[in-house]
Amino acid sequence: MILPIPNRTPNEIGTTIYKLIQLSQIVNNSQDEEIIVDFTNTDFLHCIFISGLFCLIKTWRANGKTVKVIMGDSPISSYFSTIQFENGFDIVRDPELINSLPEYNSKRYTPLVVFPLTGNTREYCVSTVLDVIHNQTNIKGTFKMAVDYMVSELTNNIADHSEAGFGVIFAQTYVNKGYIDISIVDNGIGVFNSYQKSEVFNPKDEAEAIAMAVNGRSTKDLPESRGFGISTSKAIIVKALGGIFLMWSGQTIFIETRESPNILKVDEGASYKGCFLSLRLPLNSQNNFNLYDFIG
Repeated sequence: MILPIPNRTPNEIGTTIYKLIQLSQIVNNSQDEEIIVDFTNTDFLHCIFISGLFCLIKTWRANGKTVKVIMGDSPISSYFSTIQFENGFDIVRDPELINSLPEYNSKRYTPLVVFPLTGNTREYCVSTVLDVIHNQTNIKGTFKMAVDYMVSELTNNIADHSEAGFGVIFAQTYVNKGYIDISIVDNGIGVFNSYQKSEVFNPKDEAEAIAMAVNGRSTKDLPESRGFGISTSKAIIVKALGGIFLMWSGQTIFIETRESPNILKVDEGASYKGCFLSLRLPLNSQNNFNLYDFIG
């Protein structure tokens, strides 16, 4: 089966995620054991689409599918090589790779960093990725503190709840468009299954479980370290920074902007194993908000 990769993906998060949903649906509804992902005619792909497709491919391979990536003479082939799309910047497989991350300081994007979820290596890896983002964007003050808090908290949340084998973080700055997009992803049990393992909460479905997560109901029934994890990060992104927060787990998507929050069920047959988080942070965000109003 040849997977139909778009020639281009838009900047809008919702539209980009919908294209990933379509690819997930095609593969999940197919009996083909071989998937050919052909980027030959692709000119531009947004980083949200790239990180989502990267993790979908890892899931398909883990489920026994043979996935072949074909680049040909695509204009994005050099970029894909630099971000290490084929296998990821896999610090789980090769811990020494972390020493190469500062080589991305002069770029506008990180590689697709596959990081471990246990031990000091995770925290050091996340800290190093954040240093790269600082150098790329020159963010300072409260905005820098907020980005550091959210990335640290959300990657910590994966380690605490996902039962995943790894996490993935990928960031790209779009200077002309005025924002930075950060994807934080895992291949774990998903939000609903995490809550089902809790002795405290019993959500009836994915939508209710995700509503619990984004509203601060921890499966530990305790405030998470440094705040309430997902709910606190969402509040900072949307209320303080005027950005966009998106979560996709299983067959349910939550997206919130300053206008409104929405929980949506995706098309039948499409799903995301684990949890996919997308953070869009405006670079012109005001720095005069009090971060401790959110995390205190």
